[in-house]
Amino acid sequence: MKSINPRLDKILKPQALNVKEANYYIEGIIEAQDFLVLAEAITLLESEHSDHRQIANQILIACEQLNSYSKRIGITGSPGVGKSTFIESVTPFLILADYKAAILTIDPSSIDNRGSILGDKTRMYQLTQNNRVFVRPSPSRKFLGGTHAMTYEAVVMCEAAGIETIIIETVGVGQSEHTVGDIVDCTILLLLPGSGDELQGIKKGITQIADIIVINKSDGDRLNLARKVAQDYKVATHITEKNKQVWSIPVCLHSSTDPEFDIQVTNHLSDFFSYYNSENLRLEHRNAIKVKVIKSRIEYHLEEVLKKKISANRHITEILKSSNSYPFATIENLMKNINLDLSCR
Repeated sequence: MKSINPRLDKILKPQALNVKEANYYIEGIIEAQDFLVLAEAITLLESEHSDHRQIANQILIACEQLNSYSKRIGITGSPGVGKSTFIESVTPFLILADYKAAILTIDPSSIDNRGSILGDKTRMYQLTQNNRVFVRPSPSRKFLGGTHAMTYEAVVMCEAAGIETIIIETVGVGQSEHTVGDIVDCTILLLLPGSGDELQGIKKGITQIADIIVINKSDGDRLNLARKVAQDYKVATHITEKNKQVWSIPVCLHSSTDPEFDIQVTNHLSDFFSYYNSENLRLEHRNAIKVKVIKSRIEYHLEEVLKKKISANRHITEILKSSNSYPFATIENLMKNINLDLSCR
């Protein structure tokens, strides 16, 4: 490898974060609306270092004080459905009015070392060259539901930076990938031609959080099949629609080779947000999101504290080491002996 690039060792060597005072990030995000500072702040969010977390919390408290009228859009679907290509194709039509957009992509992490390739940025070359678009890949780090543990916090920072359209691309893991629906205003579900019939569409839990369904890669020999799948899902959505009030979930075709499809998708998005705002659902939905975030973050931080306390408790460590074949007896023993002070010191 050194023969390819003699500086490879230096490039791959982990670099220590050059962490600054919280005011540097707050001013850079809120006043300067600097994407580079925004990226640095999100890095602090994703850090597991306690000092970094404290600075990130100060930044968040300042950012959440601002009123934001952004549009939050979630893009979900199975691996290989073409989420990144779809986003690169549609986004230019969403920022025609001199708006700014943020693309937050979630990459699957290794089970062993929690590392991620973070390759989504390479699939969005045109968007990364646009100075009005902020593209940020993040590792999932075993967080279930298709997003990162701090995706909501990253959204708050993006809104404080004056970004009007925020798109979240989920990991892409299947039917249980629903956490994005607890963050965004509108969820777009991407499907492939031949991905299942009407009954399969009813079975898939992910369709129940979709506000717009898109049959992607609808071109060439797959076009007729795509039309058939779209018709099946139109029937399925009439059965599974709930909590949408008067919104009827549109099912449309898309191909990145035809801009007309991009226009159709953006028209559906425009219709959704017109309905969303006219029915006064925005405030109600955003408040519900905040309640869910408070509950989930309390659980998250309690779990983090609990893990640290358990790892530092010698008695519990010995019990865990001695458990060979009887996990349930071990759990019973732990529950009887566990007595932890959850205060942070």
